[in-house]
Amino acid sequence: MSPQTQRKGEKTQKGNPHGLTKNQHILPKRSIERFSGENSCVSVFFKEDQGRGGPKIIPPGNELFCAPRVWDQRSEDTMKKIYEDPFQELAERILTGESSSLNSKDTETATCFWGLWASRFLAQKEPPEDIPVVGVTGIESQDLREQLERGHALFINPDGTISGRNKAGLDIQKGIDQILLDYANWSWGIVEAKESEFIVPDCPCVMYLPISPKIAMLANDQQFHGKAYFSVEDVKGLNKALFSVTKRYLFAHSINLGTALWT
Repeated sequence: MSPQTQRKGEKTQKGNPHGLTKNQHILPKRSIERFSGENSCVSVFFKEDQGRGGPKIIPPGNELFCAPRVWDQRSEDTMKKIYEDPFQELAERILTGESSSLNSKDTETATCFWGLWASRFLAQKEPPEDIPVVGVTGIESQDLREQLERGHALFINPDGTISGRNKAGLDIQKGIDQILLDYANWSWGIVEAKESEFIVPDCPCVMYLPISPKIAMLANDQQFHGKAYFSVEDVKGLNKALFSVTKRYLFAHSINLGTALWT
């Protein structure tokens, strides 16, 4: 099921009285905001346009960057506290210069965050189907079901199924755990662009984490804990690699940056 044809998430009641997250960011909104321009938007380049017509100027909160209620509210809330917030704190330390090298805790924080991004991307690409449960009676009241989800409780739908959102939340956690095992010996380092800027792909297919237009993190299986400076050619090479794995779109701070990727 491609992102273009994925099924819509279940609608909430009118007015969303229990404050469920309807548009769930795959890459957290805070990470996208650091690439915003003066208009508080980012420049989005769609791969199918092949550089024609320039970028679309889109705010970080736009549904383009989101999944439509693919995982449950428990996952949305707990993943933010456990994985998003520590990484954003690390990102701020890197941006202020407080952290120019990474310790083992920082490395685990970065790997978990990359795993969260990767696992959410997979979840929105292939949203799990609802799971049938035999011999039980579901809850008819949508209001009660939404209250239970807001409280991170499991429930049975009126048609006798458990929502695929619950499975997606578990799959995301399993994905993060597996990535921690698979990349246990990898190290993250900080890279800074002397000139030019980094782009952000729509999928985390390489071990790359965007921090700002000028600063990013890269991981490999070597001992790479410190900070490196990238020349214009280095940045161009990385951006080309990121462009090659992009599925639908990439975004950047500069409105001119994407055009060079098609040449």
